[in-house]
Amino acid sequence: ITPHGPTDIMRAERIRRSPKLETRLALGLRAAAGITAISHNIFEEIVSIGGVSEDKVHIIPNGVNLADFREVEPYKAEYPYIMAMGRMVPQKGFDRLLLSFSKVANQLGNLRLFMAGEGVNRRDYEALTKRLGIADRVQFLGLVQGTEKIRFLKGARFFVCPSRFEPFGIVVLEAM
Repeated sequence: ITPHGPTDIMRAERIRRSPKLETRLALGLRAAAGITAISHNIFEEIVSIGGVSEDKVHIIPNGVNLADFREVEPYKAEYPYIMAMGRMVPQKGFDRLLLSFSKVANQLGNLRLFMAGEGVNRRDYEALTKRLGIADRVQFLGLVQGTEKIRFLKGARFFVCPSRFEPFGIVVLEAM
């Protein structure tokens, strides 16, 4: 079993707040032949369930295949851009990113913000760009994957991960 964090193992989240769901989670973890944690923080959350032996849990960080990045050419945009990507949900902090970008956009010359991803809040974020007066500076790309994602990452001036909580985001590794 490999818990990943926000939706399945963290104490403040739905599963851990429901005694019935937490009991089922604990039973599953205790019955598992092995458990992997993507970070030390997730390791601590797993052990906090109780009854899970620490020696049963192994930390194996997320990774990316560097070969996938070697032959891909950067995306060539009309203007330099900042790249952000992820699920468009409150946890990912895109509302904070847009608010922050709106406060400094006029000092950034022609720098743009590209946001890749889909989710329940995408329309809210698009509306927010209009209210903040930055709709002409922000481009919503939708879901990008594979070579296209790598092209956008490689073409960016820099990448930003504004998450409110991110146990170990693969997108950060990909951006690095």
